Amino acid sequence: LLKIPVGDERSEAVVASQESTGRAQGLAHDFGSDEIFVLNTERQVLQVLDAVTMTTRRTVPLPGISPGDPWLVADAPSDSLLIASEADEQVGTPFIVLDRRDWRELDRRDLDAGNVLAHPGGGVVYLSFFRGSRELVRYDLNKREVVARVSTDARVDRMAFDERRSEVLLASPLRSVVLRFDAETLAAKGAYSAMFGVRVLAIDKKRDLLLSGSLATGVVE
Repeated sequence: LLKIPVGDERSEAVVASQESTGRAQGLAHDFGSDEIFVLNTERQVLQVLDAVTMTTRRTVPLPGISPGDPWLVADAPSDSLLIASEADEQVGTPFIVLDRRDWRELDRRDLDAGNVLAHPGGGVVYLSFFRGSRELVRYDLNKREVVARVSTDARVDRMAFDERRSEVLLASPLRSVVLRFDAETLAAKGAYSAMFGVRVLAIDKKRDLLLSGSLATGVVE
């Protein structure tokens, strides 16, 4: 894992982590504690690194977690860390929530999410599923339970949070639309038309624009 200076920090040197991350594909950064969290699936451990020095602060064993590209969310209000594996192999448990104070396990579920989106206010995450389940799920990190769920299209992909309208936006590649859901209840609110294969979403809050990218065509709209 590398820390590469940009902007005003360009005079600093690139800093590499002391240990390998086991070819990890994702990470989470908590700005409050200045920690980086990486799931090393080869060793089945969570690595906690200092975001400034890239040294390892702690290694937490996570036996039994499903192998696959993991999504991580460091949630400040609940002081917890959520790990959701895409579960490339249907073994183990794909969804785990840890208490960041003592690293004990708070919850473990059979939710092999294809994407995880954190609520901007914290305390809540949304899960979408590329295979298996055809649902959008709202999970409360304080209660540690699923508080809402709704049916979706098959093989939905990435999400974005529209703060102005309090909506969760969900890419539906096969239907070429971006589905809209109420952020609290997950009630369906229609859809925006989009390009074929729409996958990734981003919102320009200042200009009130939705940007999307297609996995199939490489086009940005």
